[in-house]
Amino acid sequence: MSKRKITIDDLLALKWVSDPQLSPVGSRLVFVQTVVDRDADTYRSHLWVVPVDGGALRQFTAGEHRDSLPRWSPDGRRIAFLSDRGTAKPDAGVKYSKIVGLSNDLALALEAESIRIDRMSGRGTVAIE
Repeated sequence: MSKRKITIDDLLALKWVSDPQLSPVGSRLVFVQTVVDRDADTYRSHLWVVPVDGGALRQFTAGEHRDSLPRWSPDGRRIAFLSDRGTAKPDAGVKYSKIVGLSNDLALALEAESIRIDRMSGRGTVAIE
């Protein structure tokens, strides 16, 4: 096998995998895959789910955005995640009625048409509409 130098195309074709999260039952794994969008000169991150028994890999999110920090609901039926979809800020007067703890430092608040994820340590808020 002959060696060759790494090219910019090789680097731009790399896919990064991060933040693997095992479902509460232990049957599925969700993770973040980040790729380069060369045309837009940015990164795109999407969530992927795979059964731990070696079943088929399934793309969970898609589009021209960055999804990150996936967390399973306590019953393992839903996945909450952060995303840069939309840039509108949540209405300061909206009250959230249901809070569900997802991990040590995240909480999920549900509203009829929006989801709000807060860092419990007070480091920031992300709203997904």
